[in-house]
Amino acid sequence: MAVSNSLAKRPTKTSLTAYLTQDAVKNQINNVVGGKNGTRFISSIVSAVQATPALQECSNSSILSAALLGEALNLSPSPQLGQVYLVPYDNKNKGVKEAQFQLGYKGYIQLAIRSGQYKKLNVLAIKEGELIRFDPLSEEIEVNLMQDEWKRENTPTIGYYAMFEYTNGFKKAMYWSREKMLAHADKFSKAFHVKAIENKNPKYSRVSYEDFLAGNYSEGDAWKYSSFWYKDFDGMAYKTMLRQLISKWGIMSIDLVQAIDADMAVIREDGTADYVEMEEVIQQYPNLKVAIGHFGMVTTPNWQKQIKLARYENVMIESGGITWLFNEEFYPFKGAVRAIREAAGLVGMEKLMWGSDYPRTITAITYKMSYDFVLKSQELSADEKARFLGQNAETFYGFKNLPQLPYIKNMSE
Repeated sequence: MAVSNSLAKRPTKTSLTAYLTQDAVKNQINNVVGGKNGTRFISSIVSAVQATPALQECSNSSILSAALLGEALNLSPSPQLGQVYLVPYDNKNKGVKEAQFQLGYKGYIQLAIRSGQYKKLNVLAIKEGELIRFDPLSEEIEVNLMQDEWKRENTPTIGYYAMFEYTNGFKKAMYWSREKMLAHADKFSKAFHVKAIENKNPKYSRVSYEDFLAGNYSEGDAWKYSSFWYKDFDGMAYKTMLRQLISKWGIMSIDLVQAIDADMAVIREDGTADYVEMEEVIQQYPNLKVAIGHFGMVTTPNWQKQIKLARYENVMIESGGITWLFNEEFYPFKGAVRAIREAAGLVGMEKLMWGSDYPRTITAITYKMSYDFVLKSQELSADEKARFLGQNAETFYGFKNLPQLPYIKNMSE
């Protein structure tokens, strides 16, 4: 009788180079990249993996799928360009390591510029002694920037500023202090910690961020600080500023919407995004309220997987941008109504709530059109419309005694 033990020979992982030379894989690459660009594409993947040794432990298919998504968006995974990164992730549910797609701040800039809507777009670190004032009401900033570039680069950062101006003259700007950015990173990144973490198991202990900057950790523990918040804090801060600014106020192309929604996901071989960290966070923090936007990117394959996350008690699905995703069929967006109907069948209408994605959608529809298609639909009952358009959000967010806003004709009609 054969006996299996820990010394039994285990199958070895195919090297990335060998994997990329397989006929099926080459055909997959050629379908997206094209024959003449295949060599360049493969070189950029190999370069990315060499720059991050932990990627060598990730599944080859996840590395390729993440890189192919970047290529489809005409963004390179080469770490020197900073447009798209391949980030190793330990998928504990599957017991494997996979590569996540991560959009870099230069990728945000590239995709925004290509939309043709932006006259100006900038993000900048503000150094000690440069900031005179920032008025959050008028969004006006007064600074005295250092002219000596070398001195400026070696001066401590105190905050971050981002702004854009549309070709039609509309402007938006924001400023975050370094302390606010550190708090944001500490809250939203599982791999980054401002304060020291002590654990009985040394594997889970971390030095404080200030000690990390000072180099007060052993060389053998360097793997613990592989997060880009440690490796390139300014780069991640720039990305955060652009994401906050553009996702709330900017006009986003379909490519930019796709890139933002795939950010930090594992891309499957069929092109679908698997938000492995999202479900882990939901499970780890069951009392955390989560609203998943863009209706789970309803026009992408397997969007229902995102919707099903609302089966967790404190998770809701928000529909901001759904009209944009169905913009090709336009008003009254019957495809969007059918999607709402299908999602309600999966998780219940009480888990869905309306969102406008305004003012970004102003380039295609009026504010009234963003909700009127629901009101006039024959596929939803009066009770379902009331829940979707307001009651669910009031319950989820705890809104009480909301004031009745004035009707603004030029905005609504």
